[in-house]
Amino acid sequence: TEVSQSTGQFSQPNNNNYNRPKKPINKKVMIPVVVLVVLIGAYIAGNKYYSSQNQLNRFTTALSNSDSDVSGYLTTTEGSKKVPKEEAKAFKKQFSGSQSSIYYMKQSLMSNGSYGNYSWVQSGRRLFVFPAYKLQADPGYAYVSTNNKNVKIYQDGNKIATTKDDSRTVKVGPIYPGKYTFKAEGTVNGEKLSSKKDFYVKSGKDNNVELNLSTATFTVKGMKDSNIYINGKKVGKLDSDGKKKFTNYPITNGLKLYLTTDVNGKEIKSKQVSVEDKINQGVHTITPGYKGLVSKDEAESLLSSVFSGLRYGASSSTADYFIDGENNDSYNELVEFFKSIEDHLEDVDVVKINSITPLGNNKAEVSYSVKYSFENDDQRKVQQFTYNGAQIEKEDGEYKVKSIGKTGSSPDWERRYDD
Repeated sequence: TEVSQSTGQFSQPNNNNYNRPKKPINKKVMIPVVVLVVLIGAYIAGNKYYSSQNQLNRFTTALSNSDSDVSGYLTTTEGSKKVPKEEAKAFKKQFSGSQSSIYYMKQSLMSNGSYGNYSWVQSGRRLFVFPAYKLQADPGYAYVSTNNKNVKIYQDGNKIATTKDDSRTVKVGPIYPGKYTFKAEGTVNGEKLSSKKDFYVKSGKDNNVELNLSTATFTVKGMKDSNIYINGKKVGKLDSDGKKKFTNYPITNGLKLYLTTDVNGKEIKSKQVSVEDKINQGVHTITPGYKGLVSKDEAESLLSSVFSGLRYGASSSTADYFIDGENNDSYNELVEFFKSIEDHLEDVDVVKINSITPLGNNKAEVSYSVKYSFENDDQRKVQQFTYNGAQIEKEDGEYKVKSIGKTGSSPDWERRYDD
């Protein structure tokens, strides 16, 4: 209560300004405003989140993670084709374990928008609003070929085709450039064969993948009637000429080959030979050796030393070429033979090793030919004799003669020359 200065009477204060009720907020106006503010904020945040730079950052980070799927960041110049996850995995393989490659790609895309045959381009939308940036490439096509019909072709474990008699090349694509695993499986001559290859398919059609099932054509040589074993399995015998040819034989498990031969009732086994290694070296005639078996060059050298040495008479150095030395019967026989012809002998020469037959480990039977030249008055006579049944053995790491063999009663041939 207040007292009026003019009348001195009491008066009530004016409370209109204190008790007037506030006007309520219009919710119909505020909700759209709030929504608009939120949308503007979301757009600003989304615009930043989906910027080209940030999408590139997330893409290259995903490339570093082996478990991440980058298919959403890939596109081809055939824009309607969505890149499948399997193709995205193939693309990632080229960057596996190579952070430097990812770094250089990122820097190149940031600076000029391209990296080799790849381009960083706007393609589509994220959340229907924001621009999507992706790595674009021309698609690739692969032509997978093999050398047999009814061969199943696989791409990254998935069967894609079976070859036919008139068509042994399968077209694959379009696919996103990347490192794919192609495989061919088939049966050749009863053997299951396969060929597998990791191949980088680049953009375009210049991608030829050869998946031939490994076969080989080769000839085996050795003693006649020898049994042939390949990978432990008997596959045939050598003919009367000591040969057998294999055509388009499947190469599996390295293709190891050896021979067994019956010699005087005892089975002799040759050394094992890798047919695959021989084929890779360009060798198509395979002659398995035997343990300790003298070679033709070694046999010729040894016998030449024997005959040229004994031409001038007995000596301890020549006797050393024989088993048991001077006590060897063949040595003494040869000494007496040369004594009988020494007056007219001009020259002697071991001209040829005809054959070498294994008799067991470190033992061999040898056939060889020797040419003798004689001078008699005004005439020169040349004769060649073949010695069969000679035996050479390895003793203390050296080859020695056990027996020089026997000749026929007449020479192989004879020629006479007038001086």
